[in-house]
Amino acid sequence: MTLHPLNICRAWAAAAVFLSLVLSGCGATSIPTITPLPATPTPTPEPTPRPEVLKAGKDAFVRIGCVACHEIKGVSDNVLTAPPLTEAYKLVTSILKSPEYKKSAGKARTPRDFLIESIMEPDAFTYPDCPQGPCIKGTMPSNYKDIIRPEELNTMVEYLLSLGR
Repeated sequence: MTLHPLNICRAWAAAAVFLSLVLSGCGATSIPTITPLPATPTPTPEPTPRPEVLKAGKDAFVRIGCVACHEIKGVSDNVLTAPPLTEAYKLVTSILKSPEYKKSAGKARTPRDFLIESIMEPDAFTYPDCPQGPCIKGTMPSNYKDIIRPEELNTMVEYLLSLGR
C-alpha cells in the first residue's frame, strides 16, 4: 500500500490538532513558539587598503594638482584656497551629518560617495569654511569627470579615506 502525499499531509495536520487538544487539556494554553531575535545589521568594516593603493592615490592627488588648493600635512603645506584634507575622513563624516549638506544638491550617503561626488561634481556642495573665509562655488575645477581616470579616482578616494581615521 502506498500513501498519497496529500494523505500524509492530512495525517500530520490531524496529529497537530490532536496534540494541541491534548496539551490544552493538560493546562497548556498553546504550544510554545520560538520568537526569532530581530536582525541587527552588522556593519561591514572597510578593508584596509594596501600600501601600493594608498601610494597611487597620493601620487594621483599630487599629479592632478589637488595639492595646489588642499592642504595635507607633509604633502602640501602651503594652501590658502580650499578645505584642508589632513583629516579628510573626519571632515567628510561631519559634512555628511551637517544641515548644510542635507539642504544642498549633494546626494552622497557614505564618505566614499561624498568624495567621489566632491571630485566629479564639485558644485553639488560647497564647503562653507575655507582658510580665507567662506568657500566660493565654482572654485574647484568642474572638468575632473573628463580627465580623471576611474582607477585614479578610486585610489585617490582610498587615500583620502585613510586620512584622519
